Amino acid sequence: MAQSSPAKHYLKSLQKPLARLLQRTRLAGLLHGVSVIAQFTLFAWWLQQVLIEEQKVADTWAVILVLVVLVLLRTLFAAWQQQLAADCGRLAQREARSRLLKAWQQPLAGRQQLTDKASTANLMLEPVNGLYGYFARFLPQLWIAAVVPLLILIVVASLDWVAALFLLFAAPIIPAFMALVGMGAEQLNQRHFETTQKLAGLFVDRVRNLTNLQLFTATDEAIEDVSWASNTCRQANMKTLRVAFLSSAVLEFFAAVAIAAVAIYVGFSLLGYFTFGPASEMTLFSGLTVLLLAPEFFQPLRTLSQHYHDRASALGAAALLAAEPSVEVTNPPSSSEVIENSQSIQIRQMSFSYPGMSQPVFESLNHAFAKGQIHVIQGPSGSGKSTLIQLLLGFLQPQQGYIHLLGKAPGSMPIAYLPQRPFIVQGSLADNLRLVTPEASEPAMLEALKQVALLDLVETLESGLQTEIGEQGTGLSGGEAQRLALARVFLQPTDIIIMDEPTAALDTETSASVQRALQQLRAAGHTLLVVTHDQSLLPMADSVTRLPESLNVE
Repeated sequence: MAQSSPAKHYLKSLQKPLARLLQRTRLAGLLHGVSVIAQFTLFAWWLQQVLIEEQKVADTWAVILVLVVLVLLRTLFAAWQQQLAADCGRLAQREARSRLLKAWQQPLAGRQQLTDKASTANLMLEPVNGLYGYFARFLPQLWIAAVVPLLILIVVASLDWVAALFLLFAAPIIPAFMALVGMGAEQLNQRHFETTQKLAGLFVDRVRNLTNLQLFTATDEAIEDVSWASNTCRQANMKTLRVAFLSSAVLEFFAAVAIAAVAIYVGFSLLGYFTFGPASEMTLFSGLTVLLLAPEFFQPLRTLSQHYHDRASALGAAALLAAEPSVEVTNPPSSSEVIENSQSIQIRQMSFSYPGMSQPVFESLNHAFAKGQIHVIQGPSGSGKSTLIQLLLGFLQPQQGYIHLLGKAPGSMPIAYLPQRPFIVQGSLADNLRLVTPEASEPAMLEALKQVALLDLVETLESGLQTEIGEQGTGLSGGEAQRLALARVFLQPTDIIIMDEPTAALDTETSASVQRALQQLRAAGHTLLVVTHDQSLLPMADSVTRLPESLNVE
């Protein structure tokens, strides 16, 4: 399967932080298995003494006490194993979610924003939840299913080698059928997760465009689309359940047949019908011990088979999670690498290329931006403007050379960043202004709004700064939302400000307001890097940098 290799690699990488916890879980399972063996062996010996040797029950009080202790230990070890296993599952989920969040925080090439938010957010739910069973149940049980039956086999072989052969020959049947039945379960589980993602994306898309659907009287078609997608998801889920039930039924059947064969052998041996090998010497103790341990021999394997669909589910989930872009976090340059010149932004011999691309985006790039000035960066689409922004922000690290921001490494100092599509949350105007500077006072916010020519608008609103706006600036025009985000920049105590197309799609009057705000920021001593195609910004710029066309990476 094409997806198995990265999926297995992803699952293996999640095991590393859980190594010690998994070892303790396996130890608890091993101790539980040993206590079961000891309990049944001692119980069979006690019955032999009472029924055959005719000892009085009162004379065996010490044995009874040990049996009670073994039962308590068995219960405690089982509870301990369950607790540790649950911790393994939860920690694996936490690690997977942490990796997703770190990846989403990095604006990688070709993924400047999460376009399908419902499908992306769904990764936090269905696929991550699908990892729990693998780490909490299947992975610890895989080791227990190999060790505990081996211990039982050794004990049974010491009592009756023929009974041990029955168990030995029957044991491989369960894993073999488990692999055969679960062979197609991985694709089914991955298809289930993909279908769930598509359903989430379709539903959110229809809800988001509900007004348009009503205007064009297309709500019935939208309902049919969601209904069809929901039914498809249900069918995929039922196919997955059918495979799980089929595997359990097959394995229960073969385990029952093997246990029945051992029971027949023990019964006929005790009755004297079988006299070959050790059958003629079988006692109540040896026969009962074998009979009691036979189900326990298959129990770890049966438990493993019940959790085998957890493995298939995890592989299907990991195939989706492993496909998410990841970021190798590299350490910023050490303090010894920081240059003395703190009056400019220095780019020296910088080279950067994306994995899988033969041609670098930047190769031995050298440039400097003076402090306290407006620097306009231009270039055709694909020339690396967005990549340069990510490098300056510290989201990406160059393979060669270095970048120093006023004498400091990227990522080691606060930088104000105004993206082309500013992030506006549902809430009040004050909530949006305080996103980055939650301690901002009301006078400071009003002054920032004044700097971007929004104060007059706010003063006309009945609730003023407490006026509620919708997600992505619903209730504001495009220019007003852009200036609100720019006001947020005025509140940030940063020396460097990076802007991506601050005047895109703005009318002439609004663009002029933004340009005046940029000049005010320069007058306050800020260093501005403005990536733009807008030629009207050139007259106010202290320098203009034009990137040559390189690769289509934006």
